[in-house]
Amino acid sequence: MLGMDSKFVNDTRLTDKDTMKIIEMALCGSVNKKIVQHINSVGGLAIGLCGKDGNLIKAEKITATLREDRSNNIEKILDMGFIGRPTEINPDILFFIEESDFIPVIAPIGHGKNGETYHIDADSTASAIAIAVSASKMITFSDTGEEIDKIGGRKISVKNLNASIDCGKIQGEKFIQRLMAYTKMVEECAGVVHIFDGRIPNIMLDLFTENNSSISIVGDL
Repeated sequence: MLGMDSKFVNDTRLTDKDTMKIIEMALCGSVNKKIVQHINSVGGLAIGLCGKDGNLIKAEKITATLREDRSNNIEKILDMGFIGRPTEINPDILFFIEESDFIPVIAPIGHGKNGETYHIDADSTASAIAIAVSASKMITFSDTGEEIDKIGGRKISVKNLNASIDCGKIQGEKFIQRLMAYTKMVEECAGVVHIFDGRIPNIMLDLFTENNSSISIVGDL
């Protein structure tokens, strides 16, 4: 709409200051408030947040490597701009909201040590927050059946999941990054991550059935 070009490296957007302003406006404003409105319209009590609120999410800049010529191993390190990773979560505001029975809707925007604003991968953000509040369960959604089919089986341990990645059964850099965020939560919280097909209406209700259709990532037995 604003006529700005988007450039991607390894499926990650190169994000300058002007692009970051648009991302923050969209995620913390329009998208976040639409989700809050939907929850409130069906009887919930939701409140919108981003990582800047209450110093919720501290982040640091990430870099990316690019191999320009497949015939050699020379890699170029790229500055991705204002793309970050979560480094510290302050859960105090979440515990306060929990006591008030509000549902926090958190946009994946973090702040740097010098006041920078960073866009963070949503799965890494969710995992870091789950770990910070010692969650026993994390639920995430996939928008493609292909991702769920790649894992195979309805229940998989972290050990077997890593083995499937190492042998090449599970591929796709972005998908593997998502799975690594999930396994970190499972290992650090001794919890479970459920992956649902988000295209199915009311799929969350399926979690409460005996033979639910989610993929469950569990700790090693």
